[in-house]
Amino acid sequence: MKKHSQIAILLVLGSMLFTSLPTKANPIDSLISQKVCHTNYQAENYKCVKPRLKELPKDLPTVDIDWRVHKSMPYSRPVIIKDAFEGDYLAVLDQNYAGNFFWNGAQTSIVTNWSKKYVRISVISEKEVACTSICLSKPIEQVAAKVNSLQVKVGSKVFKLEGTDNQFVVTPELVDALKNAPDENAVIRITVEGGGQPVTSSIGRGTVAAWKTVYH
Repeated sequence: MKKHSQIAILLVLGSMLFTSLPTKANPIDSLISQKVCHTNYQAENYKCVKPRLKELPKDLPTVDIDWRVHKSMPYSRPVIIKDAFEGDYLAVLDQNYAGNFFWNGAQTSIVTNWSKKYVRISVISEKEVACTSICLSKPIEQVAAKVNSLQVKVGSKVFKLEGTDNQFVVTPELVDALKNAPDENAVIRITVEGGGQPVTSSIGRGTVAAWKTVYH
């Protein structure tokens, strides 16, 4: 009986000694706990998981064609842009005409796509060209421009955005300004590759009002 008691005491002491020893941290858990995850993921419960996205409104019109080139778009109202690559997202489209800065006689369309992450821009000039054969109407030649810089003026504040390839990152400061924008036209200024001077274009009051939905 005494021998059994001694064995029990030794087992208890051994258990206490084992639990008191420092354990070696799992380097992966350590990285995750520091939230060092892939760009498109976030740390949650010691796992890298995709962040939970807010459910998109179901009662908004959807745009499932290329908003850059099609003219019949639901401008100046919140829409859902269908994007097979990046996923569907909430946005508002705006269109304005800036006259010519490519050729004489060309009509230049500036379409902006305002979403939570980016402001995307499409600048296309159209010009009638001579027929090379018999035709009922003159053919239209389209030229798309590369936008190198973007500034957004909301109220009295001007925001210079960073980006490339006609896509510019929306900053938290800009989000705050857009969702609280005064009930008036806003202004953007862009520079276009090969276009010379900066071009200023208005953003309509309907689009400004829709910002409150997109950036709520």
